[in-house]
Amino acid sequence: MKSVSYYSEFIPEHNACRNDRYLAVNCTGHAVYSYTPVGKSTRKDYYLIYLVSGSFRFDRPYQSRLMESGDLIIINAFSPFEYTALTPSVDYYWVHFSGREAKALLESLQLETDRFYRVGQHECFFENFLALFLSCSDKSPLAEDLRAKALLSILLDFAKATVKEDVGVSSSALVARSTAYIHEHIAEPLTVADLAAREYLSSGRYRELFRRVIGMSPQEYILRLRINMACDLITNTPLPIAEIALAVGCPDSRYFSRLFMKRVGMSPSDYRKRKQAEA
Repeated sequence: MKSVSYYSEFIPEHNACRNDRYLAVNCTGHAVYSYTPVGKSTRKDYYLIYLVSGSFRFDRPYQSRLMESGDLIIINAFSPFEYTALTPSVDYYWVHFSGREAKALLESLQLETDRFYRVGQHECFFENFLALFLSCSDKSPLAEDLRAKALLSILLDFAKATVKEDVGVSSSALVARSTAYIHEHIAEPLTVADLAAREYLSSGRYRELFRRVIGMSPQEYILRLRINMACDLITNTPLPIAEIALAVGCPDSRYFSRLFMKRVGMSPSDYRKRKQAEA
């Protein structure tokens, strides 16, 4: 199979943020490469990529993420990106689109930009892209409306797939990655905003998925982990309390002592004395 591309005759530069239509397809296609392509750009429109086979490494400012078969991403307008194929061949469908209602439509479908979704492979996805490609050959006055309709079907079916995936394996895998990162970097400052950005999620969406899988907020999880690690270090090492505070991500030892007292019911020093007496 060969790569195909379709460009709108209404957008000569094929890279525009259009507000004259509610939804506009700037260009679209099916890319099949037997080599490792590299892409780098910052565009004025949204860029949807649905990977059928192979894998990409996506690089964003200060972030890098693997994209695998069955994954979807919609890159936000004016959002810089770079991707490199990691396999000898790749197969993916793509659409560049804009429109005055594009942002509101994505929000209503809960399709966040700049994040990865595991949507799998379903026949309807390929049928929808075929309909979009056929509409690109239409030269009638309704051509742009037909393209918008085909794109809407694509977005609707992807949204249905993401709802199913979010409550299952993908959420568990996301939180497993995140908790592993938390454990590895517990001595460093950890914020929900930073953790969410690593998964290309908004802070609110990240909190929602984290609580759904773990049963508590990410802030509470980090706090409990720090206190538990501190208890272990106080009991099993001769480290000074100030060094223990630093080791669990609390550089202010006075704040750490207040936090420990609130959670454990005694100061770190009294906790050490108690554990030594019990030994």
